[in-house]
Amino acid sequence: RQAADSLDDSETSPRKSGVIHTVNHKDRTAVVKWQLKSKKPDEFLLGDEETVSLYALDAHPDFGHYCIGSMVILLDVERSKERSRDQERDSKVSTASIFGQIRALDNGKLHVVWADGSMSFEYPASVFCIDKDDLDS
Repeated sequence: RQAADSLDDSETSPRKSGVIHTVNHKDRTAVVKWQLKSKKPDEFLLGDEETVSLYALDAHPDFGHYCIGSMVILLDVERSKERSRDQERDSKVSTASIFGQIRALDNGKLHVVWADGSMSFEYPASVFCIDKDDLDS
């Protein structure tokens, strides 16, 4: 799961973003790795682990609902073409190569199995998660 730090002293300072690794339900704490600043916009770096109160965390406004089993759409079609080339398939983009399901979470990356049978690790910002509430409409 993606987390955002809800305890912020000022309105102008940016909120921290991180990944929850484990949760202790009894103590109501979570072990979180906070995202580090990077010079590359598409890079997702995680820092050291920190134990924080669950009450100090909020779901990330964009990525808080990503979880195992969620359906996703790849936003960058070129990534789909690269995946096809890497697996020596026809590099033509098909609908099956951009729709997938999250199978695991690994240090901030999503392990996605695509409808065409291929697999890849993607950053949360590179996919759009189809919220189950969207399907009910």
